[in-house]
Amino acid sequence: MYLADYSRHTNTAKRTRQRMEFLGRTLSGKKLWSDEEKSLCRQLHPDYKALAKALPHRSRSAIRNYCSTYMPESRIQKSWTGQEQSRFRRAYPTATWDELYAAFPGRSYASLESMAKRLKLTKKRKGYLPTGDCLLDSLRGECFRQNVSMSELDAFAGRRHYFENQCWRGKRGFYDYRAIVRAIYVMGGTLKIEWSEQ
Repeated sequence: MYLADYSRHTNTAKRTRQRMEFLGRTLSGKKLWSDEEKSLCRQLHPDYKALAKALPHRSRSAIRNYCSTYMPESRIQKSWTGQEQSRFRRAYPTATWDELYAAFPGRSYASLESMAKRLKLTKKRKGYLPTGDCLLDSLRGECFRQNVSMSELDAFAGRRHYFENQCWRGKRGFYDYRAIVRAIYVMGGTLKIEWSEQ
């Protein structure tokens, strides 16, 4: 490549930057970061939750990418201490991401996610929400305890997507007690009827 080509490319890049500054947007149409936004990033970093509130028109991923690219101090990550790893191991299964951010200031989302993968941690599963029917709630609770999915329960009961699609919900929903009772027996449960004495 000749020097004239370098010069031409340099001039083209310069004109492109000038045009972007004049329009206030990138070539893809995204708004450029203003001086006020950059100042907020310097003041509030690494509190991404506060930054998201201060910059509602910017997505959290855009804020994180800007800080990691243009703020050198955000790329400096301290090594995890044994005490931090122990705290993280105890907190991760039940804590939300906002709680983890607050508990480990200065740690980015990528750092927290990387440590979770390194320690092979998983989030604690939540139980099924109550449906209002005692038989169905008891059945779903036992499925959660035995780690049986709703699609597997459909196969046990011989129904097509009844439990998986939660067909008891909505105006047209109904409780299919034939399928529920069959699933209870397949899961190893029994039914007991008690009559009140009057």
